[in-house]
Amino acid sequence: HGFIMYVGITNRTLRARYEEYIRERQRNKRPAVHFMLNAYKDDLYFTFVPVTNPRIDLNEMETSLNDAIFPPVSKMDFSAEMRSVRNAL
Repeated sequence: HGFIMYVGITNRTLRARYEEYIRERQRNKRPAVHFMLNAYKDDLYFTFVPVTNPRIDLNEMETSLNDAIFPPVSKMDFSAEMRSVRNAL
């Protein structure tokens, strides 16, 4: 079993982005991410999908995924309609 906790995109390398998350475990700059990384440190898996087609809008894809999955740690990057639902919770 698994549960998607967070969806995000990056223009950095996967290694660089992963290292940022490791540093986030020490800082509390983003409280929800900090909590996730520490509370579930033995159960988290980082996965990725390389998207090489330049016609795909990554921001739109991220928004669509967040709207569909509603990951609990994602706070932004929802459509306006879903952001209002997210903010109500």
